[in-house]
Order: sequence, then structure tokens, then C-alpha cells
Amino acid sequence: MTKAILLTLLLLPFAAIAADTATPAPAPDAALGRRLFNQKCALCHSIKTPSKSTGANLAGIVGAKVGSTDFAHYSDALKKSGLVWTEANLDTYLADPEKRVPGTSMKLATAKPEDRANLIAYLKSLAAEPAKPDAAPKS
Repeated sequence: MTKAILLTLLLLPFAAIAADTATPAPAPDAALGRRLFNQKCALCHSIKTPSKSTGANLAGIVGAKVGSTDFAHYSDALKKSGLVWTEANLDTYLADPEKRVPGTSMKLATAKPEDRANLIAYLKSLAAEPAKPDAAPKS
């Protein structure tokens, strides 16, 4: 027992050095998040109003209460969840939607934490400037 304590005390300074020299995670990148959104999320979701997407319009979603948009097809599970789309809730939902909100209709998970951070940074950037309706086609 004494040897284990002594060994721990001897190695403790090295653990502190290793923690201080660890590479910090890169700051979330909204441009990378936009690219990822276009690759994965835009299949079902839109950021423009009005939207004919199968999923909810995600413009301004960060900080909004779940189900607060005019999207008519939220799952009962999401409607009853009472969640607010905080960064933390978005992160856990994007990591495993079914685990965060059992019964949700969204099944696509984003496994990598840095991808989720980038997506959330992009979604946050959409709140700063409201989405504009699609331009009417010129005749």
C-alpha cells in the first residue's frame, strides 16, 4: 500500500505536465458546420422560410423551445420533451437522438464531438441574421 502511494506521489507532477501540454480542442468552426449541414442535415432540414422540408426549419433554433417553429410534423416525443435547444441539449441530441429523446423521428446521429460543435456553431450563426424567404422565380 505504501509503495502505491509513493508511486502516485512520484508520478503526480508528470500527470500535471501532461495535462498542461495537451492540445486544446480547436474552436468550433461555423464554415465547417455549414458544409456538414449541407452534406447531412439539408437532406431533411432547411434554413429558409418558408420551407417544404420533411424536417423542421433550423434557422434560429439555438435557444428556442422544441416545437416552437411552425413545423407541423414534430414527433410526439419531441413535443412532450419540454426541451430548449441549448448548445448542450443540441450536442446530446445530435450525438444520439433516440437516446436523448426516445421516440423521436430523427435517427441520424453525429458521432464526432467536433462535428457536433461545428454544426452548432453554424446553427448559432443563423440566429444572428434571420433567414430570408426563397426569392420568387423570375418569369
